Formats: sequence, structure tokens, C-alpha cells
Amino acid sequence: FQAEDGIRDVERSRGLGDVYKRQHRGYSASGITAYWLLTSTPAGIAIFLAGRFADTHGRKKIATSGLLGGTLFIVLSYYFSGALMWASHLCGAVLGSLTVALGVYGPELFSTNQRAKSNGLIVAFSVLGSATGLLLVGSMTDFFDSYGHAFTITAVGPLIAAVLVMLKFPETAKTELEDLNPGDVRPEDFGGTKFD
Repeated sequence: FQAEDGIRDVERSRGLGDVYKRQHRGYSASGITAYWLLTSTPAGIAIFLAGRFADTHGRKKIATSGLLGGTLFIVLSYYFSGALMWASHLCGAVLGSLTVALGVYGPELFSTNQRAKSNGLIVAFSVLGSATGLLLVGSMTDFFDSYGHAFTITAVGPLIAAVLVMLKFPETAKTELEDLNPGDVRPEDFGGTKFD
């Protein structure tokens, strides 16, 4: 949920991210800092493990777990307060870090001559989705007078993504890049050796 870190200007904000915690949870600046340090730092550490798990247990399984678990717990954090909010956000951030497994699909699924265009389109759609999410969450928060309800509705996006990953993405763990894109040039085609 990139909308969570969205607009930070108090005067213009709809209350997302830090402003939400200040306006609706009564957090001070140091309280917000402690919240982000304690609930998000472990997610950074978990990213290292997520890559390893994706290689050993399969990218689809790990990425889908991250999409489903991360979405569930981040949404729940907007319904809770106090320790439950902190714990829920921590779980959501750690599980959400498993989506790092999706990052390898760009280089793995597209041949070298299509990679730049494909990655450009993926980034463009990501930015469009983030901007749309900010607008939707802000509008729905005004309408429902609830951040939890707004995030619950927008959670449909990551849930659809999880279904697409499970049903339509190939499992690329333990597969050579050359086998995924047979049209790409292999090192041995130039007298080189294959690296194992």
C-alpha cells in the first residue's frame, strides 16, 4: 500500500501515513518515528530471507504469501489501535517484504531485446497504480469516514495480483535464464563456458 506513505502535508492531507497517526491516533513526531523504526526495520531484514526462500521454495508461493499476508495485516492495522496496530503493521511489513520475489520476473520473463520496454511498462503501471490508490483511498476515507474501510476496498488490487501470480505466472525458481528465454544468446555460442 503505497498510499499509506502518501501525502504528508498536514494542511492538504487526507490523513494517510504519518498524518493519520498524528491526527487519528494522537502520535507525536517521536512516536511516529518509533512506530516506523520498530514496525518496518524488521521488514528490511526479511527481504534478505525472502530472496533465499523464493529460490528454495518457489517464487510463486513466496510472492503470493507476501501479497496475501502483507495485504491482510496492513489492512487490519487500520482497524486496530495500540499494540495490536503495531503488531499488525509489523506482520504486514514482514510478510509484504516477501513480494521481493516478484522482482525477478522482469528479467526472467522477458528476453533481452524486450526487457527495457517491458520493465518501463511495469514501472509506468506501478506509478499509475500508486497515484490512483492515493486518490481512491482519500476519496473513500471521506465517504466512509474510515481508513480501514478504504484500505479494505483497495485491498482487492493486491488480492487480484496474488491470484494472477498463482494462476498465470510460471515458476522460475531453479530454472536457467537461457531456458526461460531460448532466443537469448548463450555464452557457449561465443566459445564461452556455461556458469553453474
